[in-house]
Amino acid sequence: MREEVALITGGARGIGKAIAMRLAQESYKVAVCDIASECDDVVQLIKDNGGQALGLSCDITDPLMVKEMIAQIIDTFGRLDILVNNAGIAQDNLLLRISDEEWLQTIKTN
Repeated sequence: MREEVALITGGARGIGKAIAMRLAQESYKVAVCDIASECDDVVQLIKDNGGQALGLSCDITDPLMVKEMIAQIIDTFGRLDILVNNAGIAQDNLLLRISDEEWLQTIKTN
């Protein structure tokens, strides 16, 4: 059994979910983070297949939430070795029409 622990941001669906599942198949302990609470489905899939996983709801643009998330991962698994920075957002707007707030949110998240 591997000891390495991986954190996947934006891990509840899509590419992030696929990465989380693959790392779990490779026997990594996996922390799945997403702004939505959809992490539970991925965590359950990993556990059902014999892996170890932790689901965390976190807004990665909030430094305090990120610090708390990392502390929880270390409390649970004892370490954190790998970060897969997969979280991202896309604004459905032309650059010329995007608001300052939408622009800053995109930069902060991506």
